[in-house]
Amino acid sequence: MLAGCAKLPSSSNSTDSSSSQVKQFIDDSGFTLVFTKTPKRVVSLAPSLTEIVGAIGQTEKLIAVSRYSDYPEAVKKIPKAGSYVRPNTEAIVAMNPDLVMVVKEGPPKDSIEKLRSLGIQVAVLDSVDFGGVMKNVRWIADVFDCSTTGERVATDLERKYNAIQELVAELPKEKVLYAISLQPVITVGSRSFIHSIIEDAGATNVAGDIRESYPRLTLESVIAREPEIIFFSGGMGSEARAKTMRTYWRRWSQIPAVKKKRLLEIDTNRINRAGPRIVEALAMVASKFHPEKAEDIRKLMEQ
Repeated sequence: MLAGCAKLPSSSNSTDSSSSQVKQFIDDSGFTLVFTKTPKRVVSLAPSLTEIVGAIGQTEKLIAVSRYSDYPEAVKKIPKAGSYVRPNTEAIVAMNPDLVMVVKEGPPKDSIEKLRSLGIQVAVLDSVDFGGVMKNVRWIADVFDCSTTGERVATDLERKYNAIQELVAELPKEKVLYAISLQPVITVGSRSFIHSIIEDAGATNVAGDIRESYPRLTLESVIAREPEIIFFSGGMGSEARAKTMRTYWRRWSQIPAVKKKRLLEIDTNRINRAGPRIVEALAMVASKFHPEKAEDIRKLMEQ
């Protein structure tokens, strides 16, 4: 079964002449990975994938992670192998990993091909919405031979995510702008998983008509789209940026979000990573968009 079919991973098992079990998995680039044993030396080149490994209890298999991988706590001590867009290929090769995992929007194709040409198994994983994140959880757990744990984790996350959606589904949907940066304003379009969080949290992404991941908008375009809420990343070292965002947007009183004093701050690591904490991101965003449901959402997350 191809990776694109129902957005599920593909795997098949066979036995060779020496009775070693061979497992095959197809990643989101259509590449077939072949393992004769469960990977035990793994490099994760994206914080979101690192968090998935942690969520299924397999952190001990990580021999290197990307520069900004900092959750769960244990990964802070693991060696770094470059950033998610600029991996240190020489260091990775020297580590002799069984598997390297990257995200689709991560390293350039030539870096991936270089590693593969040296016999290193590289998996390219994609996620444009919550379903894609859950697909990655199950795929990684299957590769790590802990599919039961992966299914349990994914099922619990799906239960909470779906319940939050139901809580806000019938409420009025305000128009929202997620401001990543200023001058130009960079936001999220329909190809970003953050777009799906906004929509699933019971709001309308003002840039949802743009078929890009991170489109750029002029100030005039933002004003014309009339966002009723503007939210941006803060916390975890982003306090200065959050202050800059507030100061900037308050200058434009003609924007409904400014008139209504609906300039909201969201924890950057949760909202910007397509990993297991996407459910926490949805809970935070939905609570801010619909404060009347905040207590119900809090109770749901504690279950």
